[in-house]
Amino acid sequence: MKNYSDSKNILIKPEDAFAKSIVADGSNISADTDGNKYLLAGQLMGANKDIALNDDAIAQPVSDPKQAQGILRNDYNFKDGKQYVSIVTNGYINIAQMSDSVKPFYTADVVDALKAQLPGVHFVNNATK
Repeated sequence: MKNYSDSKNILIKPEDAFAKSIVADGSNISADTDGNKYLLAGQLMGANKDIALNDDAIAQPVSDPKQAQGILRNDYNFKDGKQYVSIVTNGYINIAQMSDSVKPFYTADVVDALKAQLPGVHFVNNATK
């Protein structure tokens, strides 16, 4: 079983970032052999409504940068269903601090698309943080 309780902080200068707390639905996440349903820090998150304007929006993972409303700040286990998560909408994110399974998603094309979709989020890839 993997242990995600020691997830790295993907933010550079967390005190200068803005993250929205919102309910996320993990029903479409596949369970591992232990029944855990993990979403890892760095996952793109979309929602059924604009999260900036609607406190009742429900977030869900997305793979299309054009649907992203933010970046998941921490690792979460959805084994027990919906839960509150922290979604970064403004700040500096260090790709090098993400899980090895998430990093490959952040290609140059994805980062370029996210610059347009999430103009308040900036990406660096600094392994020496």
